[in-house]
Amino acid sequence: MSGTAAVAARYGTILKERQPAVIHGARAYEKARREAEALIDRESLPPHEERYLELLVLLIERYEDEHFALPRATPLQALKELMLAKSTSQSDLADLVGSKGNASEILGGTREISKSLARKLADHFHVPADLFI
Repeated sequence: MSGTAAVAARYGTILKERQPAVIHGARAYEKARREAEALIDRESLPPHEERYLELLVLLIERYEDEHFALPRATPLQALKELMLAKSTSQSDLADLVGSKGNASEILGGTREISKSLARKLADHFHVPADLFI
């Protein structure tokens, strides 16, 4: 049996023994998480266990995405958080948007962030432009 075939056979054995499945519920999530952590804590894994760990991680991530996902910030919330984090003043924003009035309207929520301004903000804050769209 070649190396690849042996790995596939061992991987098949793990799948048969442990029967991983889509995670439904907190108990199954905790069980999968503990099992993945135990594998991660080992110094090295044979290839078939690495493949099994990869599958467990995908199942865990899917469950977490469905149950623990944070709501996406609005463009205005993202801008305000970035301004706070980078100590950017409304005057600094005015320089980027062209005037104090525009900056005030954007921060007040009465003017939306255009695509061209989103690109400017993205360049300034070093983040993806879609954060502001």
